[in-house]
Amino acid sequence: MEAREWQAAIDASVKFRYDENARPLTPLSIGTDVRIRDPKSKLWDRIGVVVGIGRYRSYRVKFANGSVLWRNRRLLRPMVAATRPIEDVIDQEAGSGIGDIWSDDSVPADGSPASSHPPPGSAINTFPPPLRRGERVRKRTVMFDV
Repeated sequence: MEAREWQAAIDASVKFRYDENARPLTPLSIGTDVRIRDPKSKLWDRIGVVVGIGRYRSYRVKFANGSVLWRNRRLLRPMVAATRPIEDVIDQEAGSGIGDIWSDDSVPADGSPASSHPPPGSAINTFPPPLRRGERVRKRTVMFDV
């Protein structure tokens, strides 16, 4: 019995270390719009709707082309619906002056003109530094003629 208790203690410590960095995924409900990660390209490039819930974090997802596939919760992200139309956000930012490209923020509060140019006499390196090469001496390639 000592070996089983010892193995149980090891398993508990492994689970504890794993759970320190793991985060739980919230369950999805039927009808949720989701983005699906492609296992090969690793991109979240497909969109579908959850149409069924299986066991062990698996979900039945219907894609736009009509195909229905099982996907693990790890490969699904719920899509976040926009709370306001984008036009309202743009109008609000324009009214508050946020993101205004024509505003002159380059003049400091003391009134002195700020310049994006460096002071005269400062050295500007316009070329990137040369590549660093190793000091190792390479052996000459010897080819035999048969």
